[in-house]
Amino acid sequence: MNPLTEETRNRALIVRGRYDLTVPERALIERGLLLADSLGKKEYACPILNARFVLMPAGTFMMGSPENEPDRCVDETLHQVTISKPFYMQTTEVTQGQWKKVMGGNPSCFKGDDNLPVEQVSWDDVQDFIERLNRQEGTVKYRLPTEAEWEYACRAGSTTAYCFGDDSGGLGEYAWYGDNSEDVTHPVGQKKPNAWGLYDMHGNVWEWVNDRYEDYSSGSVTDPESSSKGSDRVIRGGGWRYYAWSCRSAVRYNGPPDVRVNVLGFRLLSLSSHREIKSEVVTNEQVTSEKLKITSEKLKKLIRLGEEKGFITYDDLNDMLPSDVVSSDQIDDIIMFFIKKNIDIIDPDERETLIVNKPTTGETSRDRDFIAYNNGTVLDTRTNLMWAGEDNKFGINWADAESYCKNYRGGGYSDWRMPTLDELEELYKSENYENVIQITGWFVWASETRGSDAASFYFYDGSRDWYHQSNDSNGRALPVRSAK
Repeated sequence: MNPLTEETRNRALIVRGRYDLTVPERALIERGLLLADSLGKKEYACPILNARFVLMPAGTFMMGSPENEPDRCVDETLHQVTISKPFYMQTTEVTQGQWKKVMGGNPSCFKGDDNLPVEQVSWDDVQDFIERLNRQEGTVKYRLPTEAEWEYACRAGSTTAYCFGDDSGGLGEYAWYGDNSEDVTHPVGQKKPNAWGLYDMHGNVWEWVNDRYEDYSSGSVTDPESSSKGSDRVIRGGGWRYYAWSCRSAVRYNGPPDVRVNVLGFRLLSLSSHREIKSEVVTNEQVTSEKLKITSEKLKKLIRLGEEKGFITYDDLNDMLPSDVVSSDQIDDIIMFFIKKNIDIIDPDERETLIVNKPTTGETSRDRDFIAYNNGTVLDTRTNLMWAGEDNKFGINWADAESYCKNYRGGGYSDWRMPTLDELEELYKSENYENVIQITGWFVWASETRGSDAASFYFYDGSRDWYHQSNDSNGRALPVRSAK
């Protein structure tokens, strides 16, 4: 066995963020290869949503409420919970503008400002939103918080009824609720945040969490999640038309996963396992092959292998390296080179559990002229056009449809656009498009405009029509791009 194997494995795992900061990782920081402020950084922004996330530290807290807390409910059993891993929480509830960037339409009751929280979204709708967001960003890190993660973040170290204390008289400084909301939602982030920088954890809209509703455990638990029993999902935080007591940190409500009401929205959790590598790390193949004392042909072969599979194993790497390459600096250069090319280095015996950083693309089905991929895209081999596998699913006006198509990031591509009438008609003529592409509305908007009207195409009969661009009742957005 090549003596590099164990050290290569350890250092690759360190760089990929699987271990806490160690002596070798500190060495990488000192050499300028790894950005020190990316390790446990306090906050970051989601590029697609332009949403801020702040770091929630791991820790232990008392979940639920003591028996002497005023207005306490019977399902708030006090028990100790440990959150074993840090995570990032969105600083605000998801806004209508952020929803539209991913889904296109806006299902909310209260409109007029993109910074209003999105509401009238079901738990099922939210799962669709999260799946699309993860697909567009090429990641798997976004999800709803568990009920324990939500309350831990809401309390922000507090043990009182509210994040700021026990006196509901101070709630108006932190929340929009029945006494001050004037029966409407309000733009997010206007009230005071809690101690960890989160806004509107009390009030404005209730928030879906991931868990099913069930009784708490009476004992100490670590990273609890609900069982698979029951169907209702938990909602937290109180809302704009509710009493102060219902905004307490421990209050639990529940609802069916398909219910849509104007008091109910959500915020996102993001996993915290990423690392950022400096762009100056060399990616030139000739320079790298010279530094690593291997031929450029061998290096190119290894790159091709990694690009085909999405990863290489330690055995692949060691088989290519000369036995006299043993320095830590050279190992770091190898690791960084492949990381910058988005090629993971994994343990051959644990590839199923270690491939978490780069979702691979593969075919899921073929239907005559169409190839469907697991990243939500569909290739029409007749026209060499790649389509989104589904439309935005909500009524949308022409301008928002155009924006949705341009901001769509399915498959990790950034050149999506709105289709032309001719492209939509050609798709319709294939007859079997409906087996691989889901169209949910009466018509799909096209890119052509005529004054204040815009073109549309009906997939139920293949006809064309023109509608005012403000029409948002039955139109859909269906992104397309030219496959390279």
